[in-house]
Amino acid sequence: MNFDEDLKKALEDYDLSLVEHYEKLPYPERRRTMKGRKFYYVFGGIAAVLVLVLAVSLFNSGMMGAKSSSSNYTMDSYKEEMGYAATPEEAPMEDMDYYKMDEGPQDLGAGTYSFENEKIIRTYNLDIETKDIAKAIKEIEALVAAQRGYIESSEYSGKLEVGENAYAYYTLRIPRGKLEDIRTAMEELGQILSFSQYADNITKAYRDTESRIELLKLKEDKLKELLDRAENLEDIITIESQIMDIQYEREQITSNLKDMDDRVDYDTYYISIRQVKTYTEKTFSQKFKDSFGEGLRNFGYTMEDFALFFGYNWAYLLVMLGLGLGLFFGIRARRSKKL
Repeated sequence: MNFDEDLKKALEDYDLSLVEHYEKLPYPERRRTMKGRKFYYVFGGIAAVLVLVLAVSLFNSGMMGAKSSSSNYTMDSYKEEMGYAATPEEAPMEDMDYYKMDEGPQDLGAGTYSFENEKIIRTYNLDIETKDIAKAIKEIEALVAAQRGYIESSEYSGKLEVGENAYAYYTLRIPRGKLEDIRTAMEELGQILSFSQYADNITKAYRDTESRIELLKLKEDKLKELLDRAENLEDIITIESQIMDIQYEREQITSNLKDMDDRVDYDTYYISIRQVKTYTEKTFSQKFKDSFGEGLRNFGYTMEDFALFFGYNWAYLLVMLGLGLGLFFGIRARRSKKL
């Protein structure tokens, strides 16, 4: 064998690039290996893009929240449908400040917002032990009168005498912002075994109700204008019937709005009183029960958040699941071929 020819051939082989070298190899499985890597890169890139889209979607859903489709029906769109032309004296609906309270004008400053403008229904629950339930009942009723509230319901059971088993249940409506005064007064009655509070923000529902009332008023005014121009009896009867329907609906919605105002302006207190000879000392089992209940409530809140998360992003999750399954079965199939 010629040494010079062998050396020349070895140098030529050494100068070949990696891609050319693989193309010249007689083993097709190595070329399939390179194509398999491209398969992984494609799926990895698609998965990365979907993860980025999902992250952006989560950010937007957290910042914006779920929007009701009914809120897209604005006053201006209604005016266009009804052919209502705004007069120069009217202020456009976009300029109306829905967060003004009835107490009078409030200067919140540019770019600021007052939490007091929120419509929040607050509910409190107190479980109390006392050694003199008759005295506690009198003090509760005096407290309600002093706070300018009212007793929505009350119930007694047992003998209202010291040393006897007796119970009392109250539902109190107290003007908002009096929690500390009420709680201090309840502590003077005896021992507070449990206390809980809940808040329900109905601001959006309240504003939507206000807008609905205004829309009905505009529609009623438009129908009254048509009624003035109506000439035949059939048109008059039809228009008057529509006006009566609108007035009835507006009265119902106005009543609901007043009920919201009452629930916002007056906090609700559910008070349970039990007469005892000696106050109960919380045992370990009671403390464990309280902590277990709190943990269960937190778990419920977590599941609720998870359900909302899935509701917002179910499409992305299904696509990612499909890609994951495709990648899994693809790898599994390639391993089976190698074996």
